[in-house]
This record gives sequence, structure tokens and C-alpha cells, in this order.
Amino acid sequence: MVLSLVAVVALLQVNAQETKLTVKMAKGDKYSMTSKSSVTSVSEFGGNEMKATVESSTGQDIEVVDFADGKYTLSVTNKGNQVKANSPMGGDMELNTTTGAGFDQFPGGMPKFLKESAGLKYELVINEAGALVSVKGLEKLAKPKEAEEGMIKMMLGGIALNATDSAIIKATLSVFAFCNKGSVKGGESWVINSGTPKTPTTQSFTATAATPETLTIATKGTRKINNTMSMMGQDAEVTGDEAQTGTTEVAVKTGLISSAIINTSTKMTINMGGNEIPSTNTNKTTVAVVKM
Repeated sequence: MVLSLVAVVALLQVNAQETKLTVKMAKGDKYSMTSKSSVTSVSEFGGNEMKATVESSTGQDIEVVDFADGKYTLSVTNKGNQVKANSPMGGDMELNTTTGAGFDQFPGGMPKFLKESAGLKYELVINEAGALVSVKGLEKLAKPKEAEEGMIKMMLGGIALNATDSAIIKATLSVFAFCNKGSVKGGESWVINSGTPKTPTTQSFTATAATPETLTIATKGTRKINNTMSMMGQDAEVTGDEAQTGTTEVAVKTGLISSAIINTSTKMTINMGGNEIPSTNTNKTTVAVVKM
């Protein structure tokens, strides 16, 4: 009993310690981030159930090319997307945005923005809190046509490709996501509200464990969906709710995320041409960041 109490006290002391998070990298450091998603989407249309499944992987290679005045200059190479999908619209598909394989099923082949984003190299400057300072090299990246983006999302069960300029920047910054918090204590919780009045987003975080090497953070989130997109030449109104849970490991030594598991469940209704199409999505995403 005494030993058990000692163990409990020791655990509480570790979890209650304050962990200071800041980006700590050195010039020449290289990291590779890989993100893998598994999505299942079920929709009802005309009394029939339509099911789509998608397995995808993408990522980025990040190199620190300079550090001065508290700012890191990063050279980022965006990896292409590899996708295996089965959907009512396209049947079995294997797509690779690096080689262009599989896009013969799309009208006009692979969209230009997907081709340009695969292997794209750009420069990002961040501060020690992981916040964006500047970006160069994305200004010439083709912007997706709304119809193209809507068609791809529909055929791939709503999967978000790491291909637009905003998605590419977001992917890089996600590696440093918790450094803007500064200091975190084991057991501490905090909430971040964002979005718009029509699409409010709430994210809550709890530091479930803290050691000198690793900070473990449990996440929960909700988001309202309310937007309009072009699908098959028609405007479609999409409304619904999204719920998210996950666990993230942060390397205290560098401030970088080392791994994450994110589970997302979405219930939504697509109103297109007067027809309401109810749809549910489940998505499991795993992220790993390793030093090269």
C-alpha cells in the first residue's frame, strides 16, 4: 500500500509539471511528415445506399535552411497523394498525383492544381511559436476550379487532398501546432473557438500526461457544416455536424508533433437540385513526424 501511494504521488508530480513548448530546431535539421487517412462514406439517394471507401497517404519533407532573429526558414517539399478508392461514381480507382496514374477516369485527366502540387518545393518562415511569418513559392500554384474540386471530393468520399496553397501551408504548420500554447501543465485543459457564426468550430485540449521527453494531449472537437459547392454542374448546399476525437504526442525537445491519431465522424445532408442526400462519413487519420 505504501509503495502504491508513492507511485501515485510520483505520477501526479510528473503530470503536474510545467512543460514549455517552443520550436527548437537547428540549421540543417530535416524532418519527414507522413499523413495516412482511411475514410468510409455512406449516402442515400433515390432509396439506394451508396458506399465509398478511400485509403490515402501524403506528406511533406521539411528542411531547416536558416535560423536568425528568432525565425526559422524552412524548405518544404510537398509529397503527392496516393489514393485507393471505391465509389459508386468511379468504381475501383488507384490515383497517384505524382505520376498522374488513374486520372484517365476524370474528365480532362488530372487537374492542373494536383499535378503542380505533387513534388512542389516552397519556402516557409515561422517564428519560435510556430506561427507563420511569410511564404514564397506558392504564388504560381494553379487554383482549383470549383467544379473540379467538387467532383474530386464527391468521387473520393469527401477526402481533402494536400494540393491547394492553403492546405499545403496548413499541413506544414500543423507540425508545430502546440508551440503557440507556450507552457502546458499535465492535466491542464483549454478550449479554442473559431470558424464563423454559420460554421462555428470548437476544439478542446487536455494534457493527459507530461514527461521531460513527451507531452500527450487528448483532443475533442465539433464543427458545423454549412457551405455551397458545385457538383456535376449544379450548386449543392451541404449542411451537417462534425465530431472529432484524437491523441497527439509532442516531442518536448523540439516542440514538434511526433505522432497523432485523429478520428472524425460527420453527418451531413447534400441538397442538390431539390433532392436531399443524407450522408455519413467516418475518417481515421494517423500522422507521424520523424527526423531524417
